[in-house]
Amino acid sequence: MLRWCFLCGLFEQNGGSRVLLSQIELSDFRNYERAACSPAPGINVVTGENAAGKTNFLEAVYFALCGGSFRSSRENEVVRFGAEKAIIRACVSMDGFTVNTAAEVRSDGKTLVLNGKDGQKRDFPGRRRTLLFRPEDLEVLTGPPAGRRRFIDQIFFGLVPAYEEAHRQFYRALQQRNALLRLGRGMVPETGEFKTWTDACVTYGTRLCRLRLNGLALFAPAAASIYRQLTGTKIFLRYVRSIGGGESEAEVRELFYVKLHGLLAQELRYGHTMAGPHRDDFIFMLKDNDLRRHGSRGEQRTAVLAMKLAEAGLLEKSTDDRIVYLLDDVFSELDRRRRQALLENIVGRQAFITATETPIAADGAVYRVENGKICRTGTEPT
Repeated sequence: MLRWCFLCGLFEQNGGSRVLLSQIELSDFRNYERAACSPAPGINVVTGENAAGKTNFLEAVYFALCGGSFRSSRENEVVRFGAEKAIIRACVSMDGFTVNTAAEVRSDGKTLVLNGKDGQKRDFPGRRRTLLFRPEDLEVLTGPPAGRRRFIDQIFFGLVPAYEEAHRQFYRALQQRNALLRLGRGMVPETGEFKTWTDACVTYGTRLCRLRLNGLALFAPAAASIYRQLTGTKIFLRYVRSIGGGESEAEVRELFYVKLHGLLAQELRYGHTMAGPHRDDFIFMLKDNDLRRHGSRGEQRTAVLAMKLAEAGLLEKSTDDRIVYLLDDVFSELDRRRRQALLENIVGRQAFITATETPIAADGAVYRVENGKICRTGTEPT
């Protein structure tokens, strides 16, 4: 019989911050008219039939920790049909202090409260301390390159010094250059302004390429290590630059200029810059094959999960904080060994995991969602 390798609540503390959700109450949130529970400080498994409301509960936990929804930009959708407003109240501990969070969502907006005072989303205790995995994240691997760039960029913002500033500078220069290409109407802009913004694109784009390599030097081995823990096989994350190879920064810069010069006629026709970091891609390779095209659903899901866990691990290492894990349907398409390896990887963290059934013998808390109620195994519904 597989068992979870920890005792709930008995975690080694190595300094830094640890966020724990100790109480949550819902009112008219999605399919919950009234619900409340006191999560364990370790792993919490939320079980139930499909469409019972497991993901809704996970969304409520995210709302309590981060001050918003992960599912929709129209947050008034969380209000239960026929109700005027949804309310999420929670008790969160951090660094030995208690933070009472509350969110009231109405059709015309929402109100956030921290310890009885008006609050801002950026001040919620789970911001940058919450890891979310959901089935839709598979799009990061299987979808278009833009999604992978966004995903990697978000990781590197918190991991690589100066990355966010280089990213901002490049995209500002790119926007200006694209505007001039559109104004050119098929003719090469004769103003010095076009050269200025081309130079800026090359300068900041070259810097961004270098910082991406710096980030990959940290992130790729971490993701590969976790994937190997979960599967016993190796993967490799490859960075594919739209301007081609080049080892030194000077070589990359020269390649960038050459590429832009060769593409200028097409760029004038289409009105946008056709090479640079905004056209790069990141590819997971498994046994010399592109995992996106040749991997099974289970392999693809595990790769995305490995990336998420690597992101959390590197963030914990850089901040000395402990992350709260929200894992939606994470066990689907993972065999018994991979499930065990995943649980071993998140020992010592509070986690909320949804599943259609209890996946293994559970030493943590197990909840059952049914008919808009949530109850801990062996207790009455609340």
